[in-house]
Amino acid sequence: MKRKSANISKHVTLTGEISKLVGERGLMEISKLEQEISAKENKTEHFKNVMRILGQSYDKFDKLRLVLLFALKYETDSASIYMLKDKLKDQGLPQEMVDLVDHLLKYAGRHERVGDLFADRNLLNKFSSRFKQALKVYFA
Repeated sequence: MKRKSANISKHVTLTGEISKLVGERGLMEISKLEQEISAKENKTEHFKNVMRILGQSYDKFDKLRLVLLFALKYETDSASIYMLKDKLKDQGLPQEMVDLVDHLLKYAGRHERVGDLFADRNLLNKFSSRFKQALKVYFA
């Protein structure tokens, strides 16, 4: 019984610490935006939200990760990527970290990938998605 109690206490403490870190680092908001960038096609809204987060006091690695994801998803929008990299520099990130954006695009960009990483640019996927939406409306 004491052993179970100790295990429960340990797990409660661990869960509390994880919850505290998630709250302190704002990981719920960051992860929500990561999911939206990964799953949806809305460059203007995503850019606006990434810029907003870059202007707040989040962890520099979380900010960099968001910019990397945005750059990978919208790699043809060099103007937006440049502005995001500039904002990272303004936030005090070292140039080596900011350069990771260019390195990522060079080694994992569209020209290096075989498949459609985000599965939303393929014409067939867009058509099937719209078709499914139409069926839901029709059969709802």
